[in-house]
Amino acid sequence: PEATPCGLLRGPRTATTPSACRHRSPPALLCSLLATALCSSTSLAFLFPTAASGASASLRATQQQLGVQNRGGRTAERAGVMATASQGGQKEAESDLLWIFGYGSLIWKPPEGFHHVSSTAGFIEGWQRRFWQGSTDHRGLPGAPGLVATLLRKDRLEGDGEDHSGDIFCWGMAYGYGKEESVRLLQYLDFREKNGYERTEVDVWTAHGDAAPAIKGAVLYVATPENYEYCGPLTNQVCAEQIARSIGPSGPNFEYLYNLADALRHIKAEDPHVYEVERLVKQIGPTKETLPSVGEG
Repeated sequence: PEATPCGLLRGPRTATTPSACRHRSPPALLCSLLATALCSSTSLAFLFPTAASGASASLRATQQQLGVQNRGGRTAERAGVMATASQGGQKEAESDLLWIFGYGSLIWKPPEGFHHVSSTAGFIEGWQRRFWQGSTDHRGLPGAPGLVATLLRKDRLEGDGEDHSGDIFCWGMAYGYGKEESVRLLQYLDFREKNGYERTEVDVWTAHGDAAPAIKGAVLYVATPENYEYCGPLTNQVCAEQIARSIGPSGPNFEYLYNLADALRHIKAEDPHVYEVERLVKQIGPTKETLPSVGEG
């Protein structure tokens, strides 16, 4: 078998062996560390005008589609988490908010330096989470990438050999931000998610069986199978082995996995893939001491 840029084995494109990762020539490690440091500073987002190009137009389109229905102060049926209002003063009308849906680190770590005025656990339909996205800027390094979460649609998963007879969905957290922060927030996220992720919009539901979504047009960042860091399809075992040995500027890859699994349990979310990869990584038993020393961002 031939090794891929992800450090995995290239084989037939099935659900049991990984496909080739379509990496571009990796940047130098110094560039990776610098990019992570810049990404963590919201005040430096304005240094990258290309990330902001089209942000205003996209924001206007997003705000036109935003709307909140059937919230009524109730808890999500299975998430058990109630939407929260801003502290002090009257909560801004939720239809005027820019909503961000997070399914990875955004679940437990909303963007630093920004204040969300409302939040709720919820799910999006037609997608499922997989640890099939390579990370060379946060949880891995050029030539030794970690794996982080992305989303795939049902037809893609079935094309990779998975059997999905019913509807699929993905639980996460939706955060609402005031319009005064919207443009700056999108600039920040566009740069933070630059490593293969694209911006799109989705509807967010908070309970199965609702007649309408709770949030329309939430912003979603998803790494498509066509991006150069994509490593899927991978078995859960291959994911676990890669995660257990990977570390990057933001820390060990296994910490990302454990934080995500804990956050999903906190909102009482179902995700067999994440929980099984977590179980397999804990069997391997990586620690910070067993990984190479890398400056944490």
